[in-house]
Amino acid sequence: MALLQRLGLGRHRVKQALLEERVNALQTALNRCKGVATRWRRTQWGLVTGVGIAMLAVGYVAGLYSQPVKPTITGVAAQPFASARPNDPEAAYSAYQKADYETALRLLRPLAEQRDPRAQTTLGVMYDEGHGVPQDDAQALKWYRLAAEQGYAQAQFNLGVMYARGEADNGHQDNVSAHMWFNLAASRFPASEPMARSAAIKSRDAVASRMTPEEIAHSQQLARDWKPQQRQESEAQ
Repeated sequence: MALLQRLGLGRHRVKQALLEERVNALQTALNRCKGVATRWRRTQWGLVTGVGIAMLAVGYVAGLYSQPVKPTITGVAAQPFASARPNDPEAAYSAYQKADYETALRLLRPLAEQRDPRAQTTLGVMYDEGHGVPQDDAQALKWYRLAAEQGYAQAQFNLGVMYARGEADNGHQDNVSAHMWFNLAASRFPASEPMARSAAIKSRDAVASRMTPEEIAHSQQLARDWKPQQRQESEAQ
């Protein structure tokens, strides 16, 4: 510090140099973590309360949150999972949170097939992350889409992540679709969920930075034209 000052750098320049050092150190740590993570995990997110979701903070890739939004359960007492009845949503979500994926899968699938968007999203996360099932992008995409088409914001965000990562279109990024789903998620996360809404907005804007004005306009038109499907008590296709 004293040496820098003797070289003529003012206090402002010294602070700037220290800040740059910290940023560089953080970037080095993030890059080191990238080699370990399989899905861009770089740091941890805090818990988001409200609509009962938890978001794992993985940092940004050009500002893009690259981890799916994970449903969580609050205030659910321990349940005897082995004797839990089918169509018992609270037992299903509690089992998922306790990493009892076999029970969660058994209880969630009937709910998802009855077009429960929360169950569909949780099932999508299980396939996306390989929790209790083999990791399967096609299955994750299927369940996210079914929930997203009903207007479920968590699923819309996760679907946007898959398009942005190139996991929903034969390995090719689809920025127009990613932007549309992030835009819809940002509009549907309630104001009481600022972290979730902020993640969707930042991800949308990050994708927009890779798009032409014509692509952005097209995506915005798709979002305006989009209408949620009515939930039907029928088996998911």
